[in-house]
Amino acid sequence: MRRLALAAALSAAFVLPASAERLTGTGYAALDAGPVAAREAAIADALEAAALSRAARVTSAELVEPGRIGASTSLSAAPLPAGRVTVVDEGVRDGLYRVTVAVDTAQPGPRADGGRCPDGRPTGRALKRRVLASYFYLDAPRDASDLGELSRALAAEFARRLSALPRFAARDGGAFGVLPEPAVADPDSGGERAREIGRREDVQFVLAGRVIDTGVGRVAPGFSLFGADRSRPGAFYEGPLSGLFGAGVTLEPAERRFDFELWVYDAFSGALVVRERFAATAEGRVAGRSLPPFASEAFRATDYGRTVDALLGEAVGRVDALLACVPFMSRVARVEDGRRLYLGDGALAGLKVGDSLLVYKQRPQQALRAAASERRLGVAERLSGDAVVIQVQPGLAVARLQNARYPVAAGDLVRLVTPAP
Repeated sequence: MRRLALAAALSAAFVLPASAERLTGTGYAALDAGPVAAREAAIADALEAAALSRAARVTSAELVEPGRIGASTSLSAAPLPAGRVTVVDEGVRDGLYRVTVAVDTAQPGPRADGGRCPDGRPTGRALKRRVLASYFYLDAPRDASDLGELSRALAAEFARRLSALPRFAARDGGAFGVLPEPAVADPDSGGERAREIGRREDVQFVLAGRVIDTGVGRVAPGFSLFGADRSRPGAFYEGPLSGLFGAGVTLEPAERRFDFELWVYDAFSGALVVRERFAATAEGRVAGRSLPPFASEAFRATDYGRTVDALLGEAVGRVDALLACVPFMSRVARVEDGRRLYLGDGALAGLKVGDSLLVYKQRPQQALRAAASERRLGVAERLSGDAVVIQVQPGLAVARLQNARYPVAAGDLVRLVTPAP
């Protein structure tokens, strides 16, 4: 048995004072897959160089075992500050694509939900990403018994709200569940099933989640008239003299939680890209069989409904902001003559003639997982080349393959290239 005798990890960061500044960086990339793919890779390399010019993190580790001593040191860039990215120079030099970028932190761009991603690049125009809203798991079904079929109602409501946004074409998939073992609410275990659902339903993202708490937190005394509805939650006094004046005292729910976790999977790889928790507490009319159907106009008019409505709006806004920075992707539906690609999205999704695409082939047998855990990171991909859209119809687009390194087949992926400013 191997025995660890000594393990030490040291991490140091050398960071310049935070202030308004203009950072520059130059990146290079090979032209093997064509100029479009090379430009994307060179921009990423330039952003890394700009980040290193401002702050660097050095990590070293030592491992001592019987008969073996190992050490490693790595240098990585600290995150770039918020700012506006501009390509100031680019071109082919000495057989490489060379790009110089400038990051102006003195004039930071909007946040991700206002048109900028965390690295300062624009989110691009609002192409409609296809989303399937699936089943929500309930930690305490009894507490939610007065909310109807909440698991499917939440899926339908998220589909409705996302479809109202310019970036999404969402469908209700409340009949589908992503967890292989519903009793174990671990979203990391749902990646493979989310990928299967995405392939079968032809979507880019699968949304799911779990409702953690809808329980009553506090009760308060109330006034009850003779013959009042005893079916609503509460404790009713029915002792001596309770009916003498046709009235009584009740203890009714006065405070209630709505606490849920939201998961969004990349349906192409099965990676969990969003996992966030949202919770709020409502006071007033919060429980009972008299509550209107979940997510209806009448429900939103109740104290509990208003709180839930605001919380769902916050969650949808967060999903919109985060997924805006995930490139639009589609599948190749058919290939003709080795160079003419028919795509499963068209004008209704926002594709236009002249759009640049990168073409990838997935290697599903090479699923990537985080070190020392089973958390799915994605699926290995091979860059096959680039393509340009030459024709669009409502439900499909035709692209011409360029600079192909490998053959392209139906089922391969295309990723929209978002140009840097």
